[in-house]
Amino acid sequence: MNQRMRLWVLLLTISSGEAVAIAFAGRSREKSFGEHTGGYSTSNGRYPLPDGAALFLCNAIEADRTGKLYPDGLDPDVVITELESRPEEDQDQALAAAEKWLSEEGSR
Repeated sequence: MNQRMRLWVLLLTISSGEAVAIAFAGRSREKSFGEHTGGYSTSNGRYPLPDGAALFLCNAIEADRTGKLYPDGLDPDVVITELESRPEEDQDQALAAAEKWLSEEGSR
């Protein structure tokens, strides 16, 4: 499979969303656009307590295929200034940048 992938990430991209973005990070046919992610790129373990309650603790930090850890989230390849609210589709800078990248890659 030789298809291109574009990912949009933002501050609200956390936990399993960050894990997906990290899995694609650094691939030659992938590019991410948007904002720094939320920084919850951890795995949690459940530890039962004697009284029946449970304690959930962070026990791992997400890493990419090279072993690089992401303890504070992920910066996209193309940073788009953080916004107070999402713009309309025709004014979305991240979307425009991603579409431009795809059209440039498609002509190669």
